[in-house]
Amino acid sequence: MSQRHPKPRKPSLGGLDSEESFLAGPAAEVRALIWSADRHMLVQDFLEVSAARLPNKTALVCGGQRLTYAEVDVSANRLANALRERGVQRGDRVAVCLRNSVPAVVGIFAVLKAGG
Repeated sequence: MSQRHPKPRKPSLGGLDSEESFLAGPAAEVRALIWSADRHMLVQDFLEVSAARLPNKTALVCGGQRLTYAEVDVSANRLANALRERGVQRGDRVAVCLRNSVPAVVGIFAVLKAGG
């Protein structure tokens, strides 16, 4: 007899229920932020621009945990620096194997920032 496991809760990004935006903020604000910068902005650059422009805005909500753009950026930078210290370079492949969670999102940003 197989046991049913509850489906892991997907992180809600900025309280948005839809998947139209990767990071939080009112949709118009996010679109304005994207279009005010280079149209070909990398995801990690979008986080940095968001952290500079909207540091105290909620960027990530997962369960009872809420992080601002600045908090996500600082955490991702800290982990990216640790990855670089361990030899991760641009173009390296780095696996992130975590359930949908705050550490998973931070880990993905960190890998991108480290160049992996």
